Amino acid sequence: SMRAPAAILLSLAAMRPSARTLYSSRAQVTVAANARGQVFAVLVDAENAKYSALSLIMKELATLGAIVTVRRIYGNFSKPNLAPWREVALANSFRPVNAFSFVSGKGTSDAIMIIEAMDCLYTTPNLDGFALVTSDSDFTPLAQRLREAGRKVIGFGSRQTPSPFVTACEHFIYTENL
Repeated sequence: SMRAPAAILLSLAAMRPSARTLYSSRAQVTVAANARGQVFAVLVDAENAKYSALSLIMKELATLGAIVTVRRIYGNFSKPNLAPWREVALANSFRPVNAFSFVSGKGTSDAIMIIEAMDCLYTTPNLDGFALVTSDSDFTPLAQRLREAGRKVIGFGSRQTPSPFVTACEHFIYTENL
């Protein structure tokens, strides 16, 4: 089926002066500030993202014109180091998805996030794209698969994010630049 043209205009060439410029490891990416109407799911890997960046990420998506209908944060929230996510999740209306470890030292949140992303892909056809908030290269195949399905994938993560995940995303925004 034909999808509506993308409202987020992304180009490697300079656009008009009102455009906002962000940087990825691949190239300077210009994102038009007047994009509107894109429906996104924001999926956050709490174990590999900074809770302090979430509000900035949501502001960035709003600036891009994204309409965020799915908001989820994944992690083993019984761990004390993930406690700060509670306040951030409530402030930004995110649903926490708890993922207990079945075996010591082995987490399950990555697998649950991937399964739910695929569920969203097939059960929420109005989604134009996904914002994956993580610095974990384990999500590289997910980003590739979502793009194969014709969805936009914007990654958000730290400068230490491995390049395979950065390049698998259609666009990647370093949280240090927000």
